[in-house]
Amino acid sequence: MARSLLTRGDPFYPTSVSVELSRECNRRCHYCPVSRHPSAQRVIYPGTLRLVLGRLAEFGWRGRVGVTRYAEPLLVGNLEDLVADVKAALPGSYVFVTTNGDFLDRARHDSLVGAGVDLFDVTQHPPHISGWRERIDGLKASGHVYERRLTAYNNRGGTLPAKALPAVRRFRFGCLDWLDAVVTIDGKVLMCCNDFHGKDVVGDLRTQTFRQVLRDPAVRRAKLALMRKRAPTATCRACLAVHG
Repeated sequence: MARSLLTRGDPFYPTSVSVELSRECNRRCHYCPVSRHPSAQRVIYPGTLRLVLGRLAEFGWRGRVGVTRYAEPLLVGNLEDLVADVKAALPGSYVFVTTNGDFLDRARHDSLVGAGVDLFDVTQHPPHISGWRERIDGLKASGHVYERRLTAYNNRGGTLPAKALPAVRRFRFGCLDWLDAVVTIDGKVLMCCNDFHGKDVVGDLRTQTFRQVLRDPAVRRAKLALMRKRAPTATCRACLAVHG
């Protein structure tokens, strides 16, 4: 929250924006909602992406931009083109790709870095496919690969039973997952990343500016409630990140 205040002058502004570019994942991890609700591949329409990026550019966004949600982005064949569009529209942004690393090899790494990727956030999801460890270790020297081991988990707004989680991630002073603004494949803005089914829509960039969404009094009240460990929506009331 302090970062929001320092960078944007408003404690209710996000510190990063995640844009959902696709829907398919090759994994079925038991601690992820995709294991229970898999989706066929769908890639964001170019017109929708241009509109979303235009809204962010109009706002003057120069922060972190993630190009994933509950999908494996490297399954998208033209991901390089989409990343290049992000960088062209938001030249001061820091683009990161969250990936399971299954399809990240030297050729894909280099082409995506060339397109504008600043960081591959590689999360460990055992069991790894053959050669996974050697490939990821070999790419780390580039400075664009960060490997992250998951040690705590969330039930994603009640989508998963708590018993499915090896360990529960908790916020000591209230839920701060809303600091990552989530834009869906259709241009809608969600309260936070834990809303897997997209029930808590707080705005729509097809009809609103990003600033209008962030300054909506109802959205600000909901964020304040989350900071105080109160649940403003049914999704939040079912989420362990809020009251776990």
